[in-house]
Amino acid sequence: MQDLYYDGKTPLPEKGILKVEKDGLCFAADQKEYVFSIRDILSVEKFSSEYRLEIGNLSSSNSTVIIVFYSENTYANLIAIVKQGKVGAISGIWMSAGIWQKIGVLAILAFIVIFGYNSALSYLYHFVPLSYDKTRSALLSPKIREFLYVCSAPEINRVVDSIGKRLKDPTDPFTYDIVVVQDNIANAFALPGGNIIIFTALLSTMESPEELAGVIAHEMAHVRRRHGTRNEIRYLGNFLFLSLTIGSGFEGVEFIENMDTFYELTSAALFSQKFSREFEMEADREALENLKRSNITAEGLQHWFERLKVTLAKKEKEENTINIPDFLSSHPPTDERINVIQRTIAEGDYSNGKLGISRSKWPRIRNQCGQRETALKK
Repeated sequence: MQDLYYDGKTPLPEKGILKVEKDGLCFAADQKEYVFSIRDILSVEKFSSEYRLEIGNLSSSNSTVIIVFYSENTYANLIAIVKQGKVGAISGIWMSAGIWQKIGVLAILAFIVIFGYNSALSYLYHFVPLSYDKTRSALLSPKIREFLYVCSAPEINRVVDSIGKRLKDPTDPFTYDIVVVQDNIANAFALPGGNIIIFTALLSTMESPEELAGVIAHEMAHVRRRHGTRNEIRYLGNFLFLSLTIGSGFEGVEFIENMDTFYELTSAALFSQKFSREFEMEADREALENLKRSNITAEGLQHWFERLKVTLAKKEKEENTINIPDFLSSHPPTDERINVIQRTIAEGDYSNGKLGISRSKWPRIRNQCGQRETALKK
């Protein structure tokens, strides 16, 4: 059976014989011979009963040549040349490796590239000024009131405002805009720069104002640690990466050149965000420190998460009978998080400070605004 020579220019191969000579390779076709240097070898691979030789860096052109041959002796001679070091060290190791070894190496390299890429994205926020977060907050505050049913009941708003002011650290660079929104979704979330939204369905599940203080402290920690901005960077980085690798390159991302579209893109990510385990635990730690500094008991946060854990356990047992709050999916109360909170409170010098609102009044205050099927105005 004759060997096949593919020049990379035409689909039809030339037939001939591949020879391994002392100083190089020679492919003898019917009417022409092609000579190559050993150092031009890129790879040698075995596929069932045939062998595939790839040659590059040719003096005559920039194309890559593929030679398919069938001689086991020729293959053995090529591998011997590789082991003798006549080919570059890295190329030699690669060519002598088996197919599964190569797959393993490529998988490891892919993991390193992806891990390094995500790690780099995690630290890019240091290069984004705080003014970016503050600008986002200034833009979003009126939009929240324009498009969402914001609760206007004075008593619950006074409670929320007083908790926010009490928790505000003098060194915190952000100004917080905490609003209660009428909705039947039991959730709360923070946006870059200081916007915090608490839904009335979540408020209705809180047994004390100290639990509300714990949740607000947790959301404020997300803002101060800039978790929303860091999520934005990761979201945009992955979007651009995918556009450049499997999309249409830089032409595919032209539509985010104006800031309006940019904010629309990032806002979509923010309102549906779910923070990482690392971010959630970081927010827990900072919330506990903030409660301690503000002389507010941290047991409210602890009891809140313990109760969420019970709700989650019931949800897992009765999949179709219990409506799991969205707060559980975006802020999962894992055993690890609860254990850290319990241990930190037990080991630390935490106060038992209250907010001065009696338990008998709290149910009326928390339910002042009621709920709606949707927070969005029609």
